[in-house]
Amino acid sequence: MVARILPILYLAYMHLIARTGRIVRIGVEEMFEARRRGTSVVLAVLHQDLFLGPYLFRDQGIVTLANVGDAGEIITALLERCGCEVVRGGSSRRSSRRTPAVADMIARLSAGGREGAVIAAVTPDGSWGPAGAVKPGLVSIAMGTAAEIYCLKIHASRALYAPTWDRTAIPLPFATVHVEIDGPIRAPAAGATRSEVEETRVEVERRLHALHARAFARWSREPIPRLTPLGGEAAAEV
Repeated sequence: MVARILPILYLAYMHLIARTGRIVRIGVEEMFEARRRGTSVVLAVLHQDLFLGPYLFRDQGIVTLANVGDAGEIITALLERCGCEVVRGGSSRRSSRRTPAVADMIARLSAGGREGAVIAAVTPDGSWGPAGAVKPGLVSIAMGTAAEIYCLKIHASRALYAPTWDRTAIPLPFATVHVEIDGPIRAPAAGATRSEVEETRVEVERRLHALHARAFARWSREPIPRLTPLGGEAAAEV
């Protein structure tokens, strides 16, 4: 029942946000142009922005991940209602569950779509955080499909932040919502060294952190939350 009702409530609320506020898109068209050229895209999205993303990119044929389990069923229903294609899997505390998800995403991107190229949205700091810590699976997906990597940040000028590890952002009416994409980042070629893969992972992390900081700086605010690099402490500045 929740899986049936929640997507309806979500879309109604987001329609309200769109009607009462303003949406500003920066760099979005460049990403879609890459797909039109036949280049697949791996889009890195902070877990914080998962509430806003499905609506703002609805009906664009975005491929994304949802965890297995009851919560995943609800999330899948919402994503599919927004026109996304969902691959079940996602990150886990156990590597045995992470690897199949990466392999499934590589297979899906390799299969292509109606335009011969696919945009796959991945939350590299999910599902357990810490916020902003980019795991290497995203780079593996891009390497396995010759995809370009883009980084996304969505920020509402008026929002509530859930008391969760990622501080999920829930926009409020009359907000200005900035949707900013930075890229492309070239993925290493197949057979790249571990250091080359790590260099790309760090670059994705750096750009996501910079987008996050810039989004809050537009309104002269401190970032919520402070992002953490993989294996590091939360940055005082990004």
